[in-house]
Formats: sequence, C-alpha cells, structure tokens
Amino acid sequence: MPTTAPALRRTPPRPPDALVGDPERARVTHEPTRRRFGFGAGALTLAGLLAACGGTTEGAAEPTGTAGDTIRYTYGGADRVLPRTPRRAVTIQGRMDLELALLAGYPVIGSGNAWMPGARVGSQFQGITVPDIATVGLGDGLQVDYEQILRLDPDLIVMPQYGYEVDWYGNKRLEQMAPILGVSEDPVDWRRASTEQLTLLGRGEQARTHVAAYDEKLARLRPRLTDRLGGRRIVFGVVAGGAFSVWTRSITMSVAREVGLEPMFWNAADENNSFELSLERFDRLAAADVIIRQAVEPAEAAALDAQPTWQRIPAVANRKVVTMDGRYNAGLVLTATGFLDVLARAADLYA
Repeated sequence: MPTTAPALRRTPPRPPDALVGDPERARVTHEPTRRRFGFGAGALTLAGLLAACGGTTEGAAEPTGTAGDTIRYTYGGADRVLPRTPRRAVTIQGRMDLELALLAGYPVIGSGNAWMPGARVGSQFQGITVPDIATVGLGDGLQVDYEQILRLDPDLIVMPQYGYEVDWYGNKRLEQMAPILGVSEDPVDWRRASTEQLTLLGRGEQARTHVAAYDEKLARLRPRLTDRLGGRRIVFGVVAGGAFSVWTRSITMSVAREVGLEPMFWNAADENNSFELSLERFDRLAAADVIIRQAVEPAEAAALDAQPTWQRIPAVANRKVVTMDGRYNAGLVLTATGFLDVLARAADLYA
C-alpha cells in the first residue's frame, strides 16, 4: 500500500499490495452465522461524509430526553442510536476507539491491535485501568474476523469514524451484530474532541477528570521539558517501510506546542497530516536537533537505522532519536497524557 501522508494517518500498517484500491478484497467472504439486530445505526448523510474527522458539535451538553436505554449520538459525521450503558463493547482498532470506550467506562471485552500487534492491547494508555482484553483478529489490519466478534456477542462496536465513512471493516456485517459508535479525532484541538464526545455520551465528568490529570502532569513536567528542549528543533515522524514520513499535524505535535516546544514542519491547516521522505531526501532533516519517531515493529526501526543516509542525519549521528509507541499517531486525552513521557525521554537525552 502506498505510504502517502493520508494513508499513514488512516490506514493500518503494511496491508498486502494486492489489497490496494480494492477494499472489498480486504474482508473475509463469509457472512455471520446468525443475526442480531441491535439499536440500528443510521446511515451517514452527505454532510456527514464530507465532515472532517474532528468533532463538529460546539458546546456539547450532557444528553437529555433520550428514550429508554438508548441515546442519540451525533458528532463528526456520526449520527447513531446507541445503548446508553453498553455491557459488552468491542473496539476495532485499539487506538482512539479503545481510548474513548475506556474513558467512557464501557466494559471492553475485545479489541483489535493492528498498530502494535506485539504489545498488550491498551498498554499505551496511562491513568486508567485497562482490563485484560481479548485481541480481535484483524488479519493484515483490514480483514475482520466476523465470527470471532459474533462469538463475543457485543452490544456496541466502536471504531474510528473515518473507518466507518470509507467502510474499511464491513459496516453492514458489523451492524448486524451491534450498533457502531464512530470516534472522531482532532489533531489540533484534542481537548475539545475528547470533552465533547464524552459529554455527548453522558460521560462529561470523566473527560474533565482526565483533562485535569493531563494539565497537572503538564505543569509538573514543563519546567524540565522547556529547560532541556526549549528552542530545539524537533521532527516528528513515522517509520514506514524503507522510508520515513514526517508529521505536519498530529496530537503529539499539538502536545509539544502546549509545552512550548518547536516542532519542525508544523502546519495546522494540513489535512494530509504528513509527507513522505525517500532515502534520498533525508537531508531535509539536517536542521533537526531531535527526532521523535513512531515504529510499529522494532525491526522496521532497526532497518531504518542501518541506512547510511539515515545515519548521516546530524540528530541521528548525535544519538538524539526517540522511538515511541506506534499507536500514538491519533488519540484523545489519554494519548496526550502518555506522550508527555515520550517528551520526558527526549529531554533526558540532554541531561
């Protein structure tokens, strides 16, 4: 699959080339062996399809007047009827979908983990108890094991809203099992995205609690971070096959800016969020003092480290490179909180 900037933000790593441009081939062919129609997720409107992934509901209020044990959820292109208090939630990707479910206090019984298959599901999150969660098979990242999910008998399925919009995971089949909650991100204003979505789900207090915990941690770490990293040029990126893609807009960069740091290539208006550098263009990183990179597999980072053109980058030659969890390229308040520790590791390079 191409490693263009949009793909790096929205697609799981390294699906087989045969799947490029043919999402139907990325799904298994069998239908679920039984059907259980839940609360009926509504189809996306044209406006919803055109909406950005970030939230669109300003000044969200706690839901009122909902009927029975369901709730109407309208946000970032999603317009669904959901169970107010789900008892068996399954998350598809294991990133911001799992994050929102955990923040909301949903009992999560299964989750995909395509971005970090070698790590424990949910281990990237701090400040919250992550139970033992069954790993839901996603094959190469897009092939959903529908029968496994069916056996888990969920009453709510959670996935990124953009995954729903492009129908990566087989919406029709999943909606036969349970209603789908689409989670939206906002790389620039993750606070709003976190708070508004949880408020609409009736969990506004949880949002305020975790944002306050982030603010406390930020205040505690900021003197150390600004003392050691202030004024230094920091590049954010992701190891992608034999290349390196540079972030221009991400939650990690937004957190760094809140600290008072200077991410190189920052562009709040760049909806692509990143651009790819081939081996021959690594000279564009010559001005960086520090490189903070994501890597899904340690072998990928090791392969990049072995490239002579990578080794010639001054920050690399000076051992000013930090490799972080591959799941940190999209998220909400828990992702932001955990990333502060990555910045602390970068600061320790100058201890």
